[in-house]
Amino acid sequence: MLDGGRKALTEGRLKFVVCELNGFGLGQMGFSQAVLREKMAGFGYPCFLINDDGSLPRLVPDGVDIVGQFIPNVLFAKMDAIVATWPTVNTD
Repeated sequence: MLDGGRKALTEGRLKFVVCELNGFGLGQMGFSQAVLREKMAGFGYPCFLINDDGSLPRLVPDGVDIVGQFIPNVLFAKMDAIVATWPTVNTD
């Protein structure tokens, strides 16, 4: 996706990219979680953890590893797309 979608990512044509953060699979392709997230951040797409309870995804700051028992799903998104899609956050 990073190679084939480079132009679309560079031009910001993709608002959202959702994928599994599979450490084993990334390793088989010569990547790691940190490398993938660094590359996506370089295109202007920070990483958000998709919660399995249906709540809004959580921003995961650079340098913070995502770990857990299961393979998580993550969202890479342009911040302007986040603002346009989630204009309010309910704290109730």
